[in-house]
Amino acid sequence: MVSMQVPPSDILKPFIRHYLFLDINGAEAEQWLRFFPDGSSSLVLTFGARLYRPAGTETSMLPEAFLYGARSTYEEVLVRDVVRIVAIVFRPDGLYRLLGIPALQLKDRILLPDTALGTRIQQLYDRLYTSGIATWSDILNHFWSTYAMPNRSDGIVTAALCYIHNNAGIISSGQLTRLLGYSERQVERKFLFETGNTPSAYAGILRIHRFLKYLEQHPNESLTRLAYNARYADQSHLIKAFRKVTGLTPTGYLNADHKLARNFIGSVAGNSGA
Repeated sequence: MVSMQVPPSDILKPFIRHYLFLDINGAEAEQWLRFFPDGSSSLVLTFGARLYRPAGTETSMLPEAFLYGARSTYEEVLVRDVVRIVAIVFRPDGLYRLLGIPALQLKDRILLPDTALGTRIQQLYDRLYTSGIATWSDILNHFWSTYAMPNRSDGIVTAALCYIHNNAGIISSGQLTRLLGYSERQVERKFLFETGNTPSAYAGILRIHRFLKYLEQHPNESLTRLAYNARYADQSHLIKAFRKVTGLTPTGYLNADHKLARNFIGSVAGNSGA
């Protein structure tokens, strides 16, 4: 399994976090991949085999191209053969700013991209399919640059996101309302509409990813110290929040094989909640 995370062009950085390219060689008969919430929506394109997701005791096959909304908790997909995956990972408000799609409509959902992109999604798919991986980022940059419209949003949600990031996810609704000059209800509604999360929910996801960064940088540090650095009240609060988002304990995450990205690991036990 090979993964590559590539930044977009400068003009697209306000809208797209990164492109993720994955080659899964099918050496194992079946592989479960687990995605963690990161506050973003994504467009996922698969070449070769399809991906499957749990559907009760069975699995359902996903389309070759789909929009993947911001998640409340982790999601697992099953790989049964050789597959190449391209994921365009948007910034929390990036899908709305680029395509005018309210992220709230995609929350915890998977949808076909045809409504938003029409026949262009098939053209993009075919272009990537017939090109080498070395040219993929150029193809994607050219495609998305035609949608770059900085004036689609009024900037309120973007300002709120910057504030939350600058304060490491430690915020209060009063701080946001004073900063933005809108009521708490107005801020929450706009934030939810454009990102699919409330400000407090997004701040919680950000804190988990801040903790993951500490955990990767200091794997031998005590959980108590790491929880304190990530601004959790105590270790038990950290573990509860971490398990809800990832389905793993911090130790389980640290020991997991095939970390493809901070919010994406392979070879997990399907539907185990390990």
